[in-house]
Amino acid sequence: MLERINTWIMKLYLRQENFTHELKQTIKNQRGAGAVEYALVIAVIVTMVVAAAAVMREPLEAFFKAIIAKVREIFGI
Repeated sequence: MLERINTWIMKLYLRQENFTHELKQTIKNQRGAGAVEYALVIAVIVTMVVAAAAVMREPLEAFFKAIIAKVREIFGI
């Protein structure tokens, strides 16, 4: 009888340990997935900014040249 109880307790303990291990692995995997998702979002934003800058190159260049000219005019440079 005592041997059966010991066996039952050992099985229960191993199940609990296995559950704890699986839970820890799941939490680690979700953190990694979150980091990958953030990296993908940042990559998309950077790509959009670079593409917008490439498309708007001439207007941006004219805009900044106008600002530089105005600053030079104001400060007499």
